[in-house]
Amino acid sequence: MPEDHKPEWIKDVINISRKYHVKKQSILKHNFINIGSLSLLMFLSALVINLSFQASNIIEIFFEGVSLGILLFGLAVLVVHESSHSMFLLSKNTKKQEKLNLFFGRLLSCIVEADFYDIAWKNNHNIHHAHENETDDPQNYNITIKDLFKRRILYSLIPGSIFILQKNRKRNLFNIDEGNPYYHSKISKNELIAKILFLCFWFLLGIINWILTKNFSYFFVVLIAWHYLFIINEIKGTLEHGGEHAIEHYREFRSKTTLFLLRPVFFPFNISIHFEHHLNMRIPWYLLNKFRKEIAIVIPDEFKSKIYNHGIKDILAQINGHNGMVFSRHPNVVSTLSRE
Repeated sequence: MPEDHKPEWIKDVINISRKYHVKKQSILKHNFINIGSLSLLMFLSALVINLSFQASNIIEIFFEGVSLGILLFGLAVLVVHESSHSMFLLSKNTKKQEKLNLFFGRLLSCIVEADFYDIAWKNNHNIHHAHENETDDPQNYNITIKDLFKRRILYSLIPGSIFILQKNRKRNLFNIDEGNPYYHSKISKNELIAKILFLCFWFLLGIINWILTKNFSYFFVVLIAWHYLFIINEIKGTLEHGGEHAIEHYREFRSKTTLFLLRPVFFPFNISIHFEHHLNMRIPWYLLNKFRKEIAIVIPDEFKSKIYNHGIKDILAQINGHNGMVFSRHPNVVSTLSRE
């Protein structure tokens, strides 16, 4: 078992990460990759929505709903998440780059997630990286495991339940309250506006659909897509930070990477390569896998089972909290093990 001090190889892999930093990438190539990816996702989303106007049976509605959910999750990862690190689009002008990422982050966060980007992502997500799973991490609700995780997934299968579950999920019950400087009330004016715009956008498409086709299948497709988004995000959070490694003494070990055959479909744009992402949050998504493979040579074998999930067996172990710690518990982190 490793001794209770930060291993030297952590410094080595962080040093390696610097050559993958977004500032060292070609602006033209980077923007081409991301704009091209966004265009493809938008095209496929429009195609699925168009098909939903004509869906005539439960099987079509279900598969179109899941397909739309996968595409919307991809948009959230590619645009909202990358924008929160100011690297969806790059520019030689720093202020212009900030404005571009703010625009796309706000737009897609509102349409896809019904979130006010400035709080949920630009502010809270970057605090999450600095204070990962600690009591002042605004996103520490995203690390549920065991019975609580299973209950939330089970409840989310009830049509419409996600709106209640999502609200409760963000009450910051886990050591975050109104007195904390990082807390933001869910009833703030801007977040309410984001949710109204979210509903207006999707219901406007539904009204157009009904006028053109007199078919209500679109609404069921969209509802399934929203439920998929909720479920996959719960799974994502659990695999990234849930379990005993969430309370590790050293911040670098509070994230885990999950690898399996269908990862590009269910966790697109390398979002499940999370150990590496938290080592350097400024590595673009398309370089994370290359970075992972390079540092895998440096990471000692005895650490790899604590850093990587390989396949369904490891994923189930993670969900059930059986992955174990590498070192000791940090005194100021949120326990995910006692919230049953």
